[in-house]
Amino acid sequence: KGASKGSIPMSLPEELLPEFCRRISANGTNQRMEVINGFTKDHPQTSARQATIKFTELTTKDRPSCIPPPPKKVGKGRSITFYVRPRYYHMLSEDERPTGWEEEAEADESLWQEEQEAKAKVKAASDQKMRAMIADKAGESDGERTHNSMSEMNSSVVTSFTGIESDDESERPTKKPKA
Repeated sequence: KGASKGSIPMSLPEELLPEFCRRISANGTNQRMEVINGFTKDHPQTSARQATIKFTELTTKDRPSCIPPPPKKVGKGRSITFYVRPRYYHMLSEDERPTGWEEEAEADESLWQEEQEAKAKVKAASDQKMRAMIADKAGESDGERTHNSMSEMNSSVVTSFTGIESDDESERPTKKPKA
């Protein structure tokens, strides 16, 4: 695991993306953390968090049609294979790219565009909902909500304390005289 750098801003530079894609490979990997940790160890200017975020952007769990199915694993449990998204195949060297990758990359590019549009719509709806909630709260504090006067608040405290409603202050709860 890479060394912690505290508040030093870190990122995964664009020029390192081809190497990161090669580590994942077009045929995929089921060793996600090993890829991320190995990369951050070799490139200390990159944080594990940034590498994890970039890994998520670069990969898909859905096997592209131009990639042959992986061999069956023997043993307990299941393993998830992460594949480089076809839209990033251009970052791989010629011999690492699968045959027919261009068509797959074009299809993945259009799918990615649709995903980004859907995310933008969800974000816009969320932002709109947040603005409406803020506007409602602002409207309440500007006078739409009735404000209790101090005497109303005090009487409600007395009522909750004694259980008796009274407007007359002479009937306040008092200490019992000692016998």
